[in-house]
Amino acid sequence: MKLIIREFFKFIFFGMYIAGAVVFVVLITSIDIHALGHIPENSLTERAQEALLAVSILLLLYRVRKEESNGLYLVVGLLLCMLIREWDSVFDNIFHGAWKFIALPTALFFIYLSLQKGLKTACQHLASFFNTPAYHLLFAGLIIVLVISRIIGMRFMVHIISGPHFSQGIKSFLEEGTELLGYII
Repeated sequence: MKLIIREFFKFIFFGMYIAGAVVFVVLITSIDIHALGHIPENSLTERAQEALLAVSILLLLYRVRKEESNGLYLVVGLLLCMLIREWDSVFDNIFHGAWKFIALPTALFFIYLSLQKGLKTACQHLASFFNTPAYHLLFAGLIIVLVISRIIGMRFMVHIISGPHFSQGIKSFLEEGTELLGYII
């Protein structure tokens, strides 16, 4: 009975958390859309995504240091590469696609850090992380950011929803709003 009650309250808590997250997404994205008609690279929505990603990186780095869990450097590296990709408009000032030349050495560096205690140890650390609630939330958030937001934001999908004469604001909201929700999770 304790398990049932605990899971019920967990459901209520996460339901309220997601409802609050959706309200936040609608608020932030609507500010950008009302001001500019869509969500550009330099927007409040993008800055919120980047801030949430940076907080996730810092929390994971804290966990790596606290638990001496080098395998988690792989997760930190992935998130840092995602943040670099989010900053592509900044790196495009150097040249188009410059973010790739920053992300690749970053990925290699974090792979190196994760393997300092050996592959077996890194795998053990990752396996331990995979058994935590934090991993399951990270997994859900990454699926939303890397898969669902991309599918929802495809012009083809927006055409299905709103017809051939869709508003760029709708496309921006669907893609960037879903992405922001994933980062919140």
